Amino acid sequence: MKRIFVLSLSAFLVLAGCHSGEKSNATDKKEENKQASKTNDSNKEKQDNKNENKSTSVTQLSEKKKLALAFYADEADQYMLTKNEILTGIYEYKKGSEVEKKQMEDLMLEKVDSIKNAPDGMKFYQVYPTKGQFASVIGVNKNKIFIGSTQGALNDYASLSKDGKELDINQLYKANKDNRSLPEMEKKIQIVDSGAAQKADDPDKNAANTMAHMRSQIYNEISEFDGELDNKTYLWDNIRIDNDGNWTVNYRNHDGEIMGTYKSEKDKIIKLDQNGNKVKEKQMSNQSEE
Repeated sequence: MKRIFVLSLSAFLVLAGCHSGEKSNATDKKEENKQASKTNDSNKEKQDNKNENKSTSVTQLSEKKKLALAFYADEADQYMLTKNEILTGIYEYKKGSEVEKKQMEDLMLEKVDSIKNAPDGMKFYQVYPTKGQFASVIGVNKNKIFIGSTQGALNDYASLSKDGKELDINQLYKANKDNRSLPEMEKKIQIVDSGAAQKADDPDKNAANTMAHMRSQIYNEISEFDGELDNKTYLWDNIRIDNDGNWTVNYRNHDGEIMGTYKSEKDKIIKLDQNGNKVKEKQMSNQSEE
């Protein structure tokens, strides 16, 4: 009898232990599920915040930033100046079947009156200087950029869009937001009222042979100072002369980003890196390098 009691007690303890273990496992599993749910909620919140920040960053772009992005589109050269033409100051002008090299100093976007049937909130600008014997047009609203060209009147979007393209601002910004030349492009844009941009299309001022001799001399100075110019790896800016007669020439990668600069300062020629730090300098009179 005593033995039976002991066996019964042992069986009870085993069952109780199993039940306790099951209860503990259930509690642990419940806690794990709760923790996993918290983690998922946290990750979802982070992703929502990330998406919101991304959206906000695009909607908060200034008008000039949106206009600057238009020149970074792969299709830009079909309708207007490209980013590299604007940044270097040398562009190709299409005149019938011929192409002429021209130089530019000013980039002006002239406001255009409202155009019928245009997307909601879209503002239009005509680009000067022009790329050819046609008008280059940019339109922007909160989520689209339009680029196009026409030889007709700028009064109806349906006809204008036949020779143009709509671009998604989000995609264009995502592809170019880290390009170091984008802020530089934005600064170059001058938004002007109707009729104020004609000076940017002065054929005599824009002719590439203007200052051609001086440009050749300066490029030779750079070659003697630092070796032959690498025209395959880099794009070279047009010469810029300040009020004191000193010149500056940037060289860029094919994304338009400045990789270095040469400039004159009194009787010296100086080389700077992409951050504007001095690399070396030399007397113009061919004295030994400092």
